[in-house]
Amino acid sequence: MKILLVGAGLSGAVIGRRLAQAGHDITVIDGRDHIGGNCYTERDRETGVMLHVYGPHIFHTDDEEVWDYVNSFSRFLPYKNRVKTTSQGQVFSLPINLHTINQFYKKTMRPDERAPSSPQSAIIASKTRKPLRNRRSNSSVQISTRRSSRAIPKSNGDVPQANFPPQS
Repeated sequence: MKILLVGAGLSGAVIGRRLAQAGHDITVIDGRDHIGGNCYTERDRETGVMLHVYGPHIFHTDDEEVWDYVNSFSRFLPYKNRVKTTSQGQVFSLPINLHTINQFYKKTMRPDERAPSSPQSAIIASKTRKPLRNRRSNSSVQISTRRSSRAIPKSNGDVPQANFPPQS
């Protein structure tokens, strides 16, 4: 069967390959001049450094079948994303969770001790995927996030982005 796939991003590339392996005649088109969608990287000609053209990306899965599949094309190395920030001379983990709130406000509250209008209620609500119902809780999270946004992560071996050649 002849199949036209529009989009050569991650999903289009995987679906196209799987269909081709199943014996179908596949044509994949994309508006960009490369495959991979937002996961596309290219090597800088001057420095040899791999650049994330559309911003940093991290592949993560705990599904062994998916891990084996991606490793059949290229060797992936295990990676743990540990995002930290500093505020008021302390180091905090992100994303914000109950531990972060306790550390920031120097408290030792458990999830069942939270007050409905406290910052933890927004954290607990986001963990359970329930909508935030309390405007004050939402503001508290925004304040905490704003305080922590001063730390900008570096990439490419802690070399500041400003030291890399401009992307065209």
